[in-house]
Amino acid sequence: MNLDTTNEAVDWICTLLAKAIAAEDMHISEYRDRHPQWTYTMQMYLLEDAQIHQRIEAIASILKPLHRTGLTTELQTFV
Repeated sequence: MNLDTTNEAVDWICTLLAKAIAAEDMHISEYRDRHPQWTYTMQMYLLEDAQIHQRIEAIASILKPLHRTGLTTELQTFV
């Protein structure tokens, strides 16, 4: 999964996802393309198991308010 985010939202996302994803499974890198709105790209990795779709839905639900307020792009998933 990944999303692009603003400088202001990076720490907030990490805090919100602390119980859902281990810190070592989140990778934050500076946005490669100079986009005026996004500062960072966040990549999150989950082990594929029987509950992966439920976990993805829970994470998307946690992040939805940040997306609605324009602090992140929509969560992109690759399963």
